[in-house]
Amino acid sequence: MRVFFKDYDIGKFPDGRMELKVRFEDKQKTEYVWTPKWDDLQYIFLLAYTVERLNHGAHFKPLVEVAKEVYTHHKEYIENPKQGYDKWGFTEK
Repeated sequence: MRVFFKDYDIGKFPDGRMELKVRFEDKQKTEYVWTPKWDDLQYIFLLAYTVERLNHGAHFKPLVEVAKEVYTHHKEYIENPKQGYDKWGFTEK
């Protein structure tokens, strides 16, 4: 069975944390919803980077640019976390 990306949505877990929902569907239009763990997202990004690099794909440079933009935006927090904030710049609970 193959499933295909449909869309995504942002929601909230019962405890108030943000939730990412990724929707897929198969050829019969059956919908599947995936709420990825942080480790899953990191792994998918790494796999996408590797596949595009090995294939000399057209999406390699944009993927690198997104990674640079995310790192640049959060660089100050990652390298010098301020008290009360996590390494991504969000306030700690």
